Amino acid sequence: MSQRCLHLAVRDDLRTWLPANTTDLFPVPVDQIEIGFDGRPLPAQAEISVMIHPARWTNQYDEGIEEILGTNITVSVKGGKVPLDRWGPELMVKAAAGLDFVLETIKAHVHSNYDIMNAANTLINSTLGTSNGFVRPLFFRDGGSPQPKGGSWWTARGKEQMGGLAQTLRFDDSQRDQVIESET
Repeated sequence: MSQRCLHLAVRDDLRTWLPANTTDLFPVPVDQIEIGFDGRPLPAQAEISVMIHPARWTNQYDEGIEEILGTNITVSVKGGKVPLDRWGPELMVKAAAGLDFVLETIKAHVHSNYDIMNAANTLINSTLGTSNGFVRPLFFRDGGSPQPKGGSWWTARGKEQMGGLAQTLRFDDSQRDQVIESET
């Protein structure tokens, strides 16, 4: 329940916040921000997509449940319209439409965002009727590096070896405390 509510809160927050705080050049449409089991975009994704998917989920306490949760956010950019030798300037650093800009924007917004934490708590409370919610928000921990992806990353059927780039932001250390009696 905790992980589900946290991912829904991140997705819903990004869906409302990103379009309201970007220019026409910012390429992530609302329907391209989704939850998955890994960072792979859903079929029929646009040129750029954002996938929220599970990360660490552990317990730190023996007398109750003190969950520590993380969330990964993978941004994928298709490269089919850009020659391979231009991927750096076109896919990575292009002013307001490059992978770096999208990653930086998401990182700055999600890091230590109490609105996301409170939204996750609202989902937990409305579903379970419990007040055992998150007490710490997500914190940015790692940005990884861009990884070349083949066409199959976007569910293409051909043998395209270089379909685009993907990079994953790792957020961690969100904490939710529960007493043993409320194991949900």
